[in-house]
Order: sequence, then structure tokens, then C-alpha cells
Amino acid sequence: MSGPIQVLRKLVRLSGQEWVEMVEAQAALVRAQRQMRVAPVGSLLDGARAAPALGQLSRPGEHPAALRLSRAVHRAASYGLFRPLCLVRAMALQRMLDERGMTGSHIRIGVKREGAELAAHAWVEYDSLVLGDSDEHVDSYVRLADVHVSRQS
Repeated sequence: MSGPIQVLRKLVRLSGQEWVEMVEAQAALVRAQRQMRVAPVGSLLDGARAAPALGQLSRPGEHPAALRLSRAVHRAASYGLFRPLCLVRAMALQRMLDERGMTGSHIRIGVKREGAELAAHAWVEYDSLVLGDSDEHVDSYVRLADVHVSRQS
């Protein structure tokens, strides 16, 4: 089976709510991408401080709406208009969570060495639940900061 056919079959199986959330996620990604492009270097950070150690993880079933939004951002990033960087995805997801009253999420940034290179990654944590990524993947990075992204445009 070819790739585009598989993607089409996955998208056809989405519920109405999943379609609406995916379209909203695409719009949030576009806004976050625009914010990244127009913001002066360093201006996205309202402030950063050392990230606290990750506490006891929440069980994923405790936050079904947050997990749905995370999947919507993933779908829009994978099948939408463009393939955004992890920070853009994190900014979009955090904004969608905030807009629905699920405040208190944090954009986390981590780094790791890959050979001679330094790799960076961003993701969202909500109530100690990693959203849009796996615990195993983010645990391979050293957490640098709790980032507060300014709400410009």
C-alpha cells in the first residue's frame, strides 16, 4: 500500500471533532510559525529558569482533552500545510491548551550531544504529562529551561 493512500485512509477515519481540532491545530501552527518568523531573536522568551526535576508522571488517561489536542497538532504538523519545527509545535499546542482553560503547561527545551553536534528539542508538559512526544525520547535530552513564550500576535 502506498504512503498517500495510507494517510488518506487514516484521515477518513477521523471523527468530526478530530477534524475540527486538526483544522484548529493547523491554524495554531500557522500563528506560531508566524510568531517565530517575525519576533526578534530572543524576544519569545518572557523568562527562563532552571527546569524542575520531572516529578511523578500523570497517567495519560487523566487528561483526555490534552491528549486529543496533542494528537491534533501532530496530525496537522504531519499532514498539513508545512512541517513545523518542534518549538513551533510546542507553541501551538500550549496556546490551544490555554485557550481551552488547561493552563499551567510548560514548554520544555532540552539538549543532547549527537556525535560532534549539539541537538535541541522542545516539547510540552502538562501536569507532568509529556504531550506530543514520548517520555523515552524527551528523557534522552537534558532539560534546560521552563520557557514562557510571550503572547505577541
